[in-house]
Amino acid sequence: MTYRLSTVPGSLTVGEWGPADAPVVLAVHGITASHQAWRTVAALLPEFHLIAPDLRGRGGSRTLPGPFGMARHADDLADVLDHLGARHATVVGHSMGAFASLIFGLRHPALVESTEVPNTNHYTIVMGSGAASVAATATRRGLSQ
Repeated sequence: MTYRLSTVPGSLTVGEWGPADAPVVLAVHGITASHQAWRTVAALLPEFHLIAPDLRGRGGSRTLPGPFGMARHADDLADVLDHLGARHATVVGHSMGAFASLIFGLRHPALVESTEVPNTNHYTIVMGSGAASVAATATRRGLSQ
């Protein structure tokens, strides 16, 4: 599995796995995590281009200045996709990353193919057609409840 680490100029550190020309999954970590939280998921979904940024204030992006609110996180996610040339993505968010993912969808709907926020209060919210493909693949590989 190919792993790449880069930095969006003046912005977030980003981990990427999988082929750059594959369908894009934007994976958004929880409050105390970093992009490395998605390493196992990426290994089990090698046919996807998994893009996992370190949110502002965390991991490799920990030295970036505030503000650190959800709107800023959402705009940072849009900058990541733009920098990497991704026209849209299936967005998967965990914990606080789920909240940032939903705000991202509201602020940048043209970039979102679908959104999935798994295991958020023991429910899975799936919106859009692309999430069904990612969710089905994850379920077949034992990644979901």
